[in-house]
Amino acid sequence: MEETLINTKQLIENDFLMKIKQIENQKASELLTSGWKYVKTATRTVIFTFGEMTFSRRCYKKDNEYCYPVDQALGLIPYARYSMEICCLIAKLATKMTYRAVAKTIEETKGIHITKDTVLKVRKMVDELYVAKNEFEILKDEEIVKRRKVDKLYIEGDGIMVKTPLKDEKNRTLLSHFVVHEGVEKKNNRNVLINKHEIICQKNKIARKLVLDYLYNTYEFDETSLIITNSDMGTGYTTYTFKELVKSFGCKHEHFYDEYHVNDAIRRLFKDVPELRNKAIEAIQNHSLKNLKVVFDTFESMISDENTLARFYDISKRIIPE
Repeated sequence: MEETLINTKQLIENDFLMKIKQIENQKASELLTSGWKYVKTATRTVIFTFGEMTFSRRCYKKDNEYCYPVDQALGLIPYARYSMEICCLIAKLATKMTYRAVAKTIEETKGIHITKDTVLKVRKMVDELYVAKNEFEILKDEEIVKRRKVDKLYIEGDGIMVKTPLKDEKNRTLLSHFVVHEGVEKKNNRNVLINKHEIICQKNKIARKLVLDYLYNTYEFDETSLIITNSDMGTGYTTYTFKELVKSFGCKHEHFYDEYHVNDAIRRLFKDVPELRNKAIEAIQNHSLKNLKVVFDTFESMISDENTLARFYDISKRIIPE
């Protein structure tokens, strides 16, 4: 078994080094033709998803700028020991399990030994790169970006809870999550969002700013445009929040309490009054705000304790617009 693993590793390494040689040969003529000069050959060790690889690659210079074409082709960050693919894998696993568990999983599945401190370091690096990417998106030259004109645009917002283990390995973090898209289309018998753009951030205020910047850089709106928003109506995702978000575009706006949370709220509110629950669901399915208000008014007159009344008002303001 051990001999088989060694042979497999050797085959992977041979294929990798062959690919490196192909890249070197392809890029060499391009760079030399463009005025670059060969300077030296340097060795580097990097951990990829398929294992740790040590390889040599050429360095070129033009004026005061240096270039390692192999590093660029592989998407490697200067002086980094880990490839972006393994970093993304580690960071993704770190949202679902403890750092120790991530290290153990990587070793068992990839044969790569890392420590929990390495997981933390990689996680921070990926977070910093994500922030830098968003800042770059914001600062893109508006004249270069050709904005799209759309009749309808959809924005969905909610909070997502992820496991972010620190010292006590028990912490969970609530992240702000927004999805911008242009509708839904069928692909291979599946519903797929058109031009989907996702924003995830630890702070809701920053996430909303990133949404706003993305809208400014990507779309062109006028008075005939319609932005449709929906959410669970929680803190940071209210009708007012979305109204403020899109008001500067001067277009039409409609906000909806998303279907899942509407049905869940109706079931919870009317759990002891099935007759009213069925009427409320029927009113929603028939898009009858008048009948829905009648159901809510009827239920309000039946409430006798303060806790139920408080819950009623909370759900009512989410479902029935003022």
